[in-house]
Amino acid sequence: MKTLLLIFTSFFALSLFGQVENKKTIFKTSYFNNDGQVTKSIVDTISTNESISIDFYKKHFYVPYYFPQPFINKLYKDTTIIIWQDILKAKDYETNWTYTTVYDKKFRAIKYTYSGCLICGQFPFNVDIFYDNKSRPTRIRKNYGIGFKEVNKKLRKDIKKVADNEDALEYNENDEIIKVKSFKRGKLESQIDKI
Repeated sequence: MKTLLLIFTSFFALSLFGQVENKKTIFKTSYFNNDGQVTKSIVDTISTNESISIDFYKKHFYVPYYFPQPFINKLYKDTTIIIWQDILKAKDYETNWTYTTVYDKKFRAIKYTYSGCLICGQFPFNVDIFYDNKSRPTRIRKNYGIGFKEVNKKLRKDIKKVADNEDALEYNENDEIIKVKSFKRGKLESQIDKI
């Protein structure tokens, strides 16, 4: 019995030393009305070991939601990649749909497009991604109703002055995202601040 107790105590002690403490990070989410006034603020504490990245915000706050993975792909320079949903069906935008990513000369995804699926009730959208000098995404603009057929005709010339939805990202010196501002048709809708 003593041997069993000693083994159990040893395993319990070792398991305590092997655990990594999650850091607690505090976020404040503010919501705004059409006049730019704060209508509600919520403070959240999240215990995690994740880096505070764009994937972190998508997972915990659902913003930004649509963006290509990865943002930088060394396989694609100055090129457009089209992926058909069903490669066995005809390449027809009315019966099949596509995901399209456009890359610039620095291998960065600058446009991400979904052609839409009318049968499923999912409308086409177009996402434009803008970067800072460190190639970190700083703005992600989403417009609805612009499928790849339209984008292909006027590539990068069709960017609206005001996006349907836009997320602006700010970083700290450790490349963590510390602020996400979400705009709807040019008006600030919400802001998440890492405190």
